Amino acid sequence: MLTVICGPMFSGKTAELIRLVRRDRIGGRKVQLFKFEHDARYAQKDQMASMDGVHLEAVPVDHSKQILTKLDRSCNDVVIDEAQFFDDGIIDVIRALVESRVYVKVAGLTLDFRGEAFPFASGERTMADLLVSADKVVQLSAVCTGARPDGRVCGNTASRTQRLIDGNAASYDSPVHIIGAAELYEARCFKHHEVPGRPSCPVVLEQCMLELA
Repeated sequence: MLTVICGPMFSGKTAELIRLVRRDRIGGRKVQLFKFEHDARYAQKDQMASMDGVHLEAVPVDHSKQILTKLDRSCNDVVIDEAQFFDDGIIDVIRALVESRVYVKVAGLTLDFRGEAFPFASGERTMADLLVSADKVVQLSAVCTGARPDGRVCGNTASRTQRLIDGNAASYDSPVHIIGAAELYEARCFKHHEVPGRPSCPVVLEQCMLELA
């Protein structure tokens, strides 16, 4: 069985993973955790950590196939954090685990800072290709920190991740894969999500309405 926990940055994806791991271990299940080796934002490379400071030991890997070589075959469950940082072979690794009757829980960003399906670090596939194979999807949201006209924080439900460069919205042609935290990213609602240079949608709503009339 595959469970995917997704949402924008600051939505509590890793915290939810850690909660599920603790629950499963209380129930007597043996769980092995994996994380992307080069993600050291909130903890050392051999620890999975939520933004509120909760840590669990994890196996650091920098390529999806290393999950299989470092796998403890006695484990009932495998947990993978920040799946979007891996190569797209992570989809095949997860499929192999699930077919071996391992329960897999994965957390990751489904949309990149552009608001498009998050591409894996290498390969042609995206997080959308992982989602379609999930048995269960847990969609989390954050709180929009965009500014209202009166200067107050928006506070609405955030489904997007805003990248900032020197306090300004990053342009559409910026590199997708830049690991960072609050110094580079904010959670935003659709209204306050800004991507300068993003191509306009070729289909205009008014045109669709005319065709349907």
